Amino acid sequence: MTLSNSEFKLYVDTMIVQAFVEDDLVKKGGVGNFVTPLLDKVKDYVSGHIDSKNKVNSVINILAPGAIKVMLDALGFKWISIIAGILTSALHIDVASIIGSVYNKVKSMLGKGESITSSAIDSAVKSAQSEHAPADLVDDHKTYAEQMRDIRLLKLALIEYESTGKLVKNAGIISPMMASKALNIFTTVIGWIFKTVLASAGLMAAGDVANKLVGRSNALDGSLEGGKPTPGWGKSQQSGGFWDKLMGGGAKSDAPISTTSTQTKFPKNSSYIDIPKNTSSSNWVEQGSPNQASIESMVISFAKDVYSGLDSLDSVIKSTTNFRNIVNMIINFNITRQDDMGIFIPRTFVSKKQMVDYFIDEVASKA
Repeated sequence: MTLSNSEFKLYVDTMIVQAFVEDDLVKKGGVGNFVTPLLDKVKDYVSGHIDSKNKVNSVINILAPGAIKVMLDALGFKWISIIAGILTSALHIDVASIIGSVYNKVKSMLGKGESITSSAIDSAVKSAQSEHAPADLVDDHKTYAEQMRDIRLLKLALIEYESTGKLVKNAGIISPMMASKALNIFTTVIGWIFKTVLASAGLMAAGDVANKLVGRSNALDGSLEGGKPTPGWGKSQQSGGFWDKLMGGGAKSDAPISTTSTQTKFPKNSSYIDIPKNTSSSNWVEQGSPNQASIESMVISFAKDVYSGLDSLDSVIKSTTNFRNIVNMIINFNITRQDDMGIFIPRTFVSKKQMVDYFIDEVASKA
């Protein structure tokens, strides 16, 4: 199974949203400890506000700009409501129009009977940002580690604002730096809400990863059931399936992702031997500390082991979408192993070449 950019993004966005809505400043626990409770809240809200005989109109009503605030409050997204108010009143960013723009695009697709995908929602959010927010505040190229750091800084600023009720120019939440963080986290949450609500209602395209995220069968694993909820979905299935495939665990989740490189700019090194990793009898562990800088250097070194001609292209490699996705994935896989020696590689990856082939075509197109 090949994981697309939108699939990786939804996975990372889910962790970003959870980290932001939690009261703690530091995210705790592994993926299984937070995904199901967060998604259960969304699914329960949707099931309580939807007419099974008229799902489209029900979802249109749930996601309407005025109604979406009610839903965010009901889900306990306190900080998002505060951010929306500050972005509007202090920074004069038309938050309502950003939400309205995404809503109108989704409403139009639903009205036309078009299939809605996660990538279509991402495009709608990006378009809304460019239409209604200053360009210098939009930054959608941050790594997972950078976004997690932004969340901690933003929460501290919000806590200070909540306790004092004061907004200080060029400081705290309305400084240019914090304003950019606030806008990007806000739009991440909005995009995630649209995807999970549509998927919970069974209105995302068959095969879209959002269906799997909320526990619906879809075509990704050959179990399409016409949008019906997966039988038996619940807390007993916190592990297994899509999440374990990404995190590298689970008895049925160790099938590798499929990657095929078509580029011809960088020939394979004649000395490279494609040694299988993450076999049935061993885990793939590399030397180094499981931090972002070390993981980035490791993946770049893999690329240079496999292909020639990359010696001066570190910055190009780092700029590719799938390189960042892979780094983010390895960072999260090691998030509970910070005291361990070594970098553990998710079982999704089974060789250096297979990993590198996921981003080498994009490197070739940019170099």
